[in-house]
Amino acid sequence: MTQSSVQTIKERLSITDVVSTYIKLEKSGAYLRGKCPFHNEKTPSFFVSPSRGTYHCFGCNRGGDIFSFVEEIEASSFREALVLLANRAGVTLEKFSGKQEETHDELYAIHEEATMFFEKKLSQQKDAMEYLTSRGLTNETIVNFRVGYALRTWDELTKYLRGKGFSEKKLVESGLAVSGKHGAIDRFRGRIMFPICDANGRVVGFSGRVFAPEGFDIPSDTAKYVNSPETPIYHKGRILFGYDKAKRAMLRENRCIIVEGQFDLLLAHQAKSEETVAVSGTALTEDHIRLLKRFTDNLFFSFDADQAGVKASGRSYEIALALGMNVEMVVLPKGKDPAELVKENPSLWHDAISKTKHIIDFLIEAISRKELSERDFRNEIGKQVVPYIASIKSAIDRAHFVKKVADTLLLPEQVIADEVLRARSTMTDVVKSVEKEEKKDAITKKEAIKRKLVGFLLLSASKESNLDKSKKIIALIEEFEGKTWLEMESSLDEKDKEQLLFEAEMYYADHGGGVNEVEELLDNLELEYEAEILENALNRLRRAESLGNEEEVRESMQLCQLHSKNIEAIKSRHINKI
Repeated sequence: MTQSSVQTIKERLSITDVVSTYIKLEKSGAYLRGKCPFHNEKTPSFFVSPSRGTYHCFGCNRGGDIFSFVEEIEASSFREALVLLANRAGVTLEKFSGKQEETHDELYAIHEEATMFFEKKLSQQKDAMEYLTSRGLTNETIVNFRVGYALRTWDELTKYLRGKGFSEKKLVESGLAVSGKHGAIDRFRGRIMFPICDANGRVVGFSGRVFAPEGFDIPSDTAKYVNSPETPIYHKGRILFGYDKAKRAMLRENRCIIVEGQFDLLLAHQAKSEETVAVSGTALTEDHIRLLKRFTDNLFFSFDADQAGVKASGRSYEIALALGMNVEMVVLPKGKDPAELVKENPSLWHDAISKTKHIIDFLIEAISRKELSERDFRNEIGKQVVPYIASIKSAIDRAHFVKKVADTLLLPEQVIADEVLRARSTMTDVVKSVEKEEKKDAITKKEAIKRKLVGFLLLSASKESNLDKSKKIIALIEEFEGKTWLEMESSLDEKDKEQLLFEAEMYYADHGGGVNEVEELLDNLELEYEAEILENALNRLRRAESLGNEEEVRESMQLCQLHSKNIEAIKSRHINKI
């Protein structure tokens, strides 16, 4: 792959062509505007510049070109984004070098051949087809999801793939074959085969449900489902069944429905709930949830909706809540799973989706239905509900559920708030790590303000305008940063400057040219600088007090007083401007 391939793709595909296939864009002056696909928002803050071939969101600060957009929204690597866009643009790429890439390509090829092999066998297996239709599947769904059948023979697939030129070693590495005493044999035998695809729709593994023709007995110790093992291209903790087909529907419906089985997913999609994904051979992981968060913050779980089921999936719910997501439970009629409900009547399924309950409301109601003493009831709420409230990212949402629990238990809100605070201090490691990652990724308020002001400087320089304002910005930044504007500007590469100019053009165009906006930004940046200095002075004061250093205490105290006065002066100045 050469740089010329990237440039050719950019010449053939505009940023508008690419982004508009995922979100609705509307004209906004020289730009296009829409709701950001990477975070939920009511007011559109996502801009596309057709002339620059870039995008930027002022809500979550994501930005870039067509490649970074596809990487982000498709949850793919740069190479995968390149291939996807090259295919769309009709550009032939040079062969990628490297043994790992060649290994991956061969494994993808093996899985594609196996999928076609299984599909053909299913078309010849009348009783297997009858079983699938008896479960409520239409032929269209079977074909769309490429459902197949693995015969009961020992090595028919292995022989077929060997005949296609794949080595026995590579077949074992793919997970489709296992090593036996007399050579490799098929891993999947006598099973309905469900291909598992990556985000780009390539088959990377299988889930096989046991099935035997009439007259064959299935041993009692036979596993109902067998899944592909971990391979270089299949990582269970990062791939969800149906994700490749659900992505755009998740974005469109602003929700994701999560089910547990292959039939549940196929029947849900058949009932037009195309925003549905399924876990396959593993619990829902943090990586899974972060994948889903790219498209929506609303997760509808159609797992076992009893308390035992909730407890088994508790970590998944905690992670989602800690990531700021809305966790809802789809409550089905007792004894029914999604597949059975859709088969019986799709409207019953849609009715259940329309009446979901937040996990905390669900648990409070479930515990309330038990015949418990007042003390046991309070203990159950404390053990099962409070930890989930503690996991919630939003302080406002936490306060809402604290009040709800307090009202339910007829206790003061402060009592429940204290319990939640204690629970937050002892949260599980996984939730703490989520919060740590969130903080690490978040851009500070000071950096966000500086970014807007630097963009204004670059924009003003390009237009040779607003010289007085520019001097004021430069003087403030140089005073507190301890380096010249020339040094700061020279540290920016051309790509950084292009992006900052693009952001500035859009941002200040929305604020009447930006002159008044700059004054407010300058005040806020000065406040951020002063607050940072005050915090350092306070820390210095605490250390000096603990060491009994009176001279250091006096100096630190004077600094604290000085910068406190500076902060008050800036606030007063800002109020007077208003």
